[in-house]
Amino acid sequence: AGWPPLGALAGCGTAASAETGSSTPSRSVAATATGSATGVPDQLVANVGINNQGSSASDVLSENNAKTPALLDDLKNAGIDDKDVATTSVDLSPRYDDNGNITGYQATNMVRVTLRDLKTAGERLDSLVRIGGDNARVQGISLGFNEPDALLTKARIDAVKRARTQAEEMAKAADAELGQVRTITDVVASPGLPYTDAYASAGAADSSVPIAAGSQDLTVQVKVVFELR
Repeated sequence: AGWPPLGALAGCGTAASAETGSSTPSRSVAATATGSATGVPDQLVANVGINNQGSSASDVLSENNAKTPALLDDLKNAGIDDKDVATTSVDLSPRYDDNGNITGYQATNMVRVTLRDLKTAGERLDSLVRIGGDNARVQGISLGFNEPDALLTKARIDAVKRARTQAEEMAKAADAELGQVRTITDVVASPGLPYTDAYASAGAADSSVPIAAGSQDLTVQVKVVFELR
């Protein structure tokens, strides 16, 4: 029956040569690798909003509609660009007791805010919470980068180098040599990582919310296909 093609031994696919029209399989090896780069975050993204409850649906919604604009005005007065403020959800729903009976209603209006100056982000969050009082909500805080391109470039270069190393190891194990690159595919780049899940209703806070930037990795995954000689 004979031995299988070398590409199969190396865990690779084979493809017919389009350049020569030959039916001889063209051997290749594919490697997928993840590269990373570390930086210090300089922006914060959070979902902030107003949540209130009451016995009447119309009263609850009216109260929410009255309090939410004060939150938006505070952001505007602080110089936050309109493009960095976006409504993510507006919800009015009933509340139930253990027997399934409606006991009242609650309304929530959440806004995603990007704070591009991490040094003042804690102060801004504190101001928003004070305005909302016990109805304020801050959720889904994450740290990130205003200009991530340079870090992503480093991560991508690291990923390609790692992919080459993997391919060389597989080629050597199959008694072959690595040839030219056929294709490189950028698979995925990581988003910012969560800083904390949430804190709700902090109207009694006496100082600004402490924010520790720390460091954060951005990752990129690539798939590289090499020729085998």
